[in-house]
Amino acid sequence: MEKAFEENNMKEAFLHAHTMKGVALNLSLQPLFQCADQLTEQLRTEEVDLNKARALYEQLKVRYNEMVERINGLG
Repeated sequence: MEKAFEENNMKEAFLHAHTMKGVALNLSLQPLFQCADQLTEQLRTEEVDLNKARALYEQLKVRYNEMVERINGLG
């Protein structure tokens, strides 16, 4: 997803966000799911607000890193 954002490829970013949304939902990672859902919906539109999409992506990265830290702390 990061590469897609770097290359302004919002179609590819949408596919990654949608995949993350599904994985987060299946694993009951609610905070990650909510961020991925918001980003997916933002990227789904024909005229993507790039500033909003990038802000949501930054939030998603924070939530993702928080989930990774929690999972690592379980072991």
